[in-house]
Amino acid sequence: MLLLQKIISLLLLMAVILTACNGSEVSSKKSSSATISLQKENRHEEVEISRETIQQDNCGGTELENTVGKSRTIAHTIEVGGELSVSADGNITPGGVGVTLGASVARSYGYQYGTEESLTRSITVKAKDGTCMEHTIRLSEKWEIGLAKIFIAGKKTLNVPYRFRSDFAIGS
Repeated sequence: MLLLQKIISLLLLMAVILTACNGSEVSSKKSSSATISLQKENRHEEVEISRETIQQDNCGGTELENTVGKSRTIAHTIEVGGELSVSADGNITPGGVGVTLGASVARSYGYQYGTEESLTRSITVKAKDGTCMEHTIRLSEKWEIGLAKIFIAGKKTLNVPYRFRSDFAIGS
């Protein structure tokens, strides 16, 4: 009997793990009288936020190398597509029903909605000896892309495309 209970427990645990890893559907959460199902697209969009030009004058020396560091505070928030808008606390109200979409999306990426995080990134630029180089350094915000399927009890199903701000990148 004890062996049977252990086998059943093991099978249930495996079913939970397989369900969590199956496809791109990552969560389903009841929010008031609506159910949210999130589908991550496993891609992100980078939106350029600034560009800076750096000169490296190395006309008479050996190879020159400089590290450029940038810091940025990222607010973990979402933007939604369609006719809906998101409140400051990450809620939407399709058909008058309040849905905590921001919190559900943030949690699926391992964050708390609306929190801010100070991040630092760096890049190394080089100029060979006898050269004068000009480097363009770009900062970009990283937005995770996905689709929220919202099932409103007794009404309809909405497909809401979203972008979640997760990070920033530095590049040349």
